[in-house]
Amino acid sequence: MMKMDITLTPKGSIPVDELTFEIPLNKSNGRFFHYYPGRWSFRAPNTGAIPSDGLQMVFKSYMWLGDEDRA
Repeated sequence: MMKMDITLTPKGSIPVDELTFEIPLNKSNGRFFHYYPGRWSFRAPNTGAIPSDGLQMVFKSYMWLGDEDRA
């Protein structure tokens, strides 16, 4: 689990169209994901295996990443 508190302070009037956070993980430690809100189910869209090319989505306030040993 990771908690981040971030404050962005612009210098002047700068529009923000996109903000991206990249969190690199060792593939052997992050095989599956689950995020809230959603359902707990093997076939729920908020639960599954991380694709080989990575996982990209809109911001989720709560997300679990792990494997069979990190449940």
